[in-house]
Formats: sequence, structure tokens, C-alpha cells
Amino acid sequence: MLTRVKESLEKHFASVSIRGDGDSSFVFVEHCRRAVELSWNGTGWWLEFWDSADDENAPAIAERTVGTEAEAVDAIKEWLIRR
Repeated sequence: MLTRVKESLEKHFASVSIRGDGDSSFVFVEHCRRAVELSWNGTGWWLEFWDSADDENAPAIAERTVGTEAEAVDAIKEWLIRR
């Protein structure tokens, strides 16, 4: 699942990677100093949003859960492209 989402996002963003292992794996996307982490929690897609990707220890400024891959990709594109 994560690989399919990663491949979809690579069409829009240069910095897309899968991080972590096993159940702790997530997609990390960076664009214009913003970042998003996307993971599957067993019942839906969980997203965490940052205004700056520079501080790995900074808390996410927003979180959201969506039900489908398409909703997750749309939410990521909206956050990273929004000015």
C-alpha cells in the first residue's frame, strides 16, 4: 500500500520516501519546506503535517485521518502546494 502511494506522490514531488520498518513504516514527503508523514493505522490513513521539515523533533501542527489512498494523496497535495 505505501509503495503505491509513494509512486503516486513521486509524480508531483521530488522528495518522497518510505521510512521506518514493518508496522512503523510511513511515507515522508517534503516540498517547499513543508512536510507530511502518511501511515496506515489499520482502519484508515493517518497524516501528520509540518510547516517546516527542518526540525525532526518539532511536533506536527496538524493531524488528520482519511479513509482512502486517494483522499490521503489529495490531502498531501493540498498541504504541500498551498501557499
